[in-house]
Amino acid sequence: MLRLLFHKSRGVYIGVVDQQIDILCTEDFILPPNRGLPSLSSYLQVQLRLSKMRWLAFCILVVVGVTAAHANFIDSIVSQISNIFTSHEEATYNISRTAPGYEEREYPASQWACTEERGDSDEHTDILFWRLFKYISGENRGKEEMSMTIPVTTEFTLRSPTDKSYTMCFYLGRQHQTNPPTPTNAQVFIQNRPFLKVFTRTVGGYVESESEWMDEAGRLAAIIQENGQTVSLNHMYWVGYDAPLKFWYRRNEVWFPVN
Repeated sequence: MLRLLFHKSRGVYIGVVDQQIDILCTEDFILPPNRGLPSLSSYLQVQLRLSKMRWLAFCILVVVGVTAAHANFIDSIVSQISNIFTSHEEATYNISRTAPGYEEREYPASQWACTEERGDSDEHTDILFWRLFKYISGENRGKEEMSMTIPVTTEFTLRSPTDKSYTMCFYLGRQHQTNPPTPTNAQVFIQNRPFLKVFTRTVGGYVESESEWMDEAGRLAAIIQENGQTVSLNHMYWVGYDAPLKFWYRRNEVWFPVN
């Protein structure tokens, strides 16, 4: 039985199923204006028919027992989910050159929180994201909570059709650049990313799967080649800026490193 609770201080609905926290959805993106809780319940049922990624966009599965002992954890998760829909600190860069259809950017050396998986597909990307999300939610030596930043980058390296690496990173904001909290999960590490120059362009909509990212990479590579330069489709960054619930003015980028 779905019961709907409202966390007034955060503006977030929490769905409770059989005494388990199962769904967290922000009011602004789920509940139409001037509608009550029955409308929200009906709307959630509709969203259950969406694809896996779309459902992830509407409801983040947490599944913990609803007891007083979990109150602080619940508040922490609610705080982080609310933060997703606010403006975020962005990694700084300089546009060093513009060309027809794309631009050249320079990113200064900076620190990022990263995690990596290797395999033959991008099926692990959800795992990578939540591993990093737990890190900024307090899964670190100082139990420090950090605000979400942008962008989220996934460095893709193709060695063979069955050997690919996916290194996802969260940019560490200015407050944590000098002394970032030490991860307690051995699979999360702090990357000192050196100066990076890239060719890129921004596209809208949803770019989620490996095939969609590679399609965009192929289109961008063709544009770059028309301007007399070449890039490698074996090494690039897949870069996202938006929460899944943002449906308009989305920002997705493929970054080709420039040697």
